[in-house]
Amino acid sequence: MSTARRVFPEAFKREAVDRVARSGLSAGAVARELGLHETVLRRWMMQFGAQQRDPRLALGARHPSGPRPPRRTQPH
Repeated sequence: MSTARRVFPEAFKREAVDRVARSGLSAGAVARELGLHETVLRRWMMQFGAQQRDPRLALGARHPSGPRPPRRTQPH
């Protein structure tokens, strides 16, 4: 038995992405509120450029305290 794929209007997708950018909630929290899988919402964030509105959402964004120091390796 297969499940029908849900289709969402573009306006709904954009509102969901804006909610993440403006609310301070995580993508996971907003996705749960909307009954979505987090991956779907993150795909919409990429599609609609959420990272351009809020640099904290950009992929590969640095931690607010600055770049991470290099990892130290333990001698074997």
